[in-house]
Amino acid sequence: MKFEDIFKEKGNYKAENFIKGFCYEVDGDGWLYSLHYRDKNDVKPIRDRAFISKDIFNKDFVVVYNRNQLFE
Repeated sequence: MKFEDIFKEKGNYKAENFIKGFCYEVDGDGWLYSLHYRDKNDVKPIRDRAFISKDIFNKDFVVVYNRNQLFE
């Protein structure tokens, strides 16, 4: 499955070259999180919001040449 396909259904997803213990989580609202389990017995992984939702596939993108553009 491709990256955009994981947003179709809530769940955890990994790819072949991810480091051990890492996966993406997609919640019911289509928001993406990164999960990193320290070992197979870890019940509280590091969870960071990636600030990406399924709406990313409907966006028009432009090149950012400098960080000042991010605040215009």
